[in-house]
Amino acid sequence: MKRDPQALALLPPEEQARRALATAFGALARRPRSQAELGVLLGRKGFVGDAVERALERLRELGYLDDRAIADAAVRTAVRRGLGRRRVEQLLARRGLSGELAREAAARSAEGELERARRLLSRFPTPLEDVRTKGRAFRFLVARGFPGRVADQAVRSAAEPWSDGDE
Repeated sequence: MKRDPQALALLPPEEQARRALATAFGALARRPRSQAELGVLLGRKGFVGDAVERALERLRELGYLDDRAIADAAVRTAVRRGLGRRRVEQLLARRGLSGELAREAAARSAEGELERARRLLSRFPTPLEDVRTKGRAFRFLVARGFPGRVADQAVRSAAEPWSDGDE
């Protein structure tokens, strides 16, 4: 339902905050959201300033806003999808999570990163026998957010079974 910002501005502040809170609850019922995501959503719906802050404050008081839990869930999903630390950082920033919280979450995603990269390469369609295929595998891993050092190590270790010692 599209809200008319001018009509919202005419409502008493308590009613604006109540409607903003109801809108936020509806959004949270659909999926977990960060505080930043909810602030943006409420702004798009026509709520401003004090109404948004009061709604977010009430959600924090009730325990419905937990950016740390959002970051942890995003990291678990990214790890399950085989993404590297850099892509995790991008996903967290897109959700409005940055700073110390994002750095901590991204650092947790780095645990087991080399093994995750190796698992991805084990499903790579062609053996890593030549420079061209190794380059494609390296670019594949970097595009998924793995640091170059990790991608290089994974490609080298995945290529070893086919290596003939000429490198």
